[in-house]
Amino acid sequence: MRLRIVALLLTGAIASAAPDPAPLPSPQVTLRVDAPEDKSAWRLVVTNEGDVPVRLAADGRLLTLEIQPPEPPPVEATSKTGSKSAPARKGPPAPIVCRLPASLRPGGVVDDRALILGPGARYEEYVNPLLYCFDARAAAALAPGATVTAKLGFPPPAARGPKKAPGDPPFVVEPSTRDPAVAAAKELTAAPFVITRPLEEDADDRTSTADGDDAQAPKLELSAPRRIEAEDELTINLSLTIKNTGGRPTTVHFRRDNLIFDVEGPDGPARCGYPTNRRQVPRDLFWALKPGNAQQLDVWVGEMCSDVIFDRPGLYQLSPTLAFPNATPALAVQTWTDPIRTPRPTLLRVLRGRLPFYAEPPQALGATTASP
Repeated sequence: MRLRIVALLLTGAIASAAPDPAPLPSPQVTLRVDAPEDKSAWRLVVTNEGDVPVRLAADGRLLTLEIQPPEPPPVEATSKTGSKSAPARKGPPAPIVCRLPASLRPGGVVDDRALILGPGARYEEYVNPLLYCFDARAAAALAPGATVTAKLGFPPPAARGPKKAPGDPPFVVEPSTRDPAVAAAKELTAAPFVITRPLEEDADDRTSTADGDDAQAPKLELSAPRRIEAEDELTINLSLTIKNTGGRPTTVHFRRDNLIFDVEGPDGPARCGYPTNRRQVPRDLFWALKPGNAQQLDVWVGEMCSDVIFDRPGLYQLSPTLAFPNATPALAVQTWTDPIRTPRPTLLRVLRGRLPFYAEPPQALGATTASP
């Protein structure tokens, strides 16, 4: 019995002295983001450059954009005596980080977005950076000269001590075989690139109609917020302002059902709201809009638009147009009848919908793949 105990102790000592297995190499999977000059959408490309298949979370909602604004030019200082000193240089501004809110960004790998990437295969997806950099400050950072570093996946935990393992799930890339040849990765990082053109649309000055021969003619303009966010398709509210920027008053009549919305969304274009020009309008429903005066019109967009238009969460563009019915002949006054529209679309971010964010499952390009 004593010999057996000694043997067991020796076996345990040998086992405890055995070295840890060598760590697996990192997966040779790369992330690239292309920002074409002629498109507002950026192309996200993930490529398996290794020789073993991997499982990818093919989900652009996991994208994070770190934006480094360009360093401001040095400011030349002037002393009280009028002499100029050397330009003072400020440090680079703090980077701005853009990612989707928790209601849009998955907390893990969604099963129907898991994709097996074979050797040489790639996954591509077009993303609109304004969906991620939605608030005004973040959107303003997407300016020419800014440097963008894109990351896809799940931020790794803060490093404590020597890094030996990728951490706990979820992973953006992980082995797809029973006996893994590569390690898992929580996040992929793309090479930085510089924005070369503005992403926000310029305002269109063709938003109202006035008599070009009369500098004092009335002129109506329609304005709306640049961006709004809604929990779902039932909570899309929009506040419009109609203002007379001309030199004389004009008589107007408008209401919510005179609105037309041109919508550009994840499933393509749509139009809702069809005003009638044959409505008989009583005289007391017209009023004078004096120069410089404005009138606000609060709209529940779902009142005019079918609920299927905003069924899918994501980014939409709303372009409102306000039409005016022709004056009743018996009115015997000149009224405003030309339609007016907002100078540029309103960005709408819908957080939840009855349809999933993606209309189709992910597909790998460039190689034969298997099901995850």
